[in-house]
Amino acid sequence: MSAVPVEALSPSEERSLIVHHFWSIDHAMFYAKAAEDHLRGQPANAVYENDDGIFTITKCLTHESWPGPTIFYIADSFEDDTGPGLGYWEKWVGCDGKLRSHEIFYETD
Repeated sequence: MSAVPVEALSPSEERSLIVHHFWSIDHAMFYAKAAEDHLRGQPANAVYENDDGIFTITKCLTHESWPGPTIFYIADSFEDDTGPGLGYWEKWVGCDGKLRSHEIFYETD
């Protein structure tokens, strides 16, 4: 079986996807467990590791301020790997399949 990359979500989707990069497996597992507690039906074992790092993939309801169902790529920025994030990095893909870099995930207006 081979993986098929998702380039965009259909405009008829109710949910968006969040691909979140983490600096440690413990941090990723904590995030996945919190997502499971907060978002019903979200598996806590949705933590993936490959040569590029440690990631979670979660679904969320599409916010009305977003341009439709969206795939978000999110990471916390760190000065080093010993402590909490100092910044935030976001890229996203709308239904049109175009990659954008201005931040909208945490904006609710």
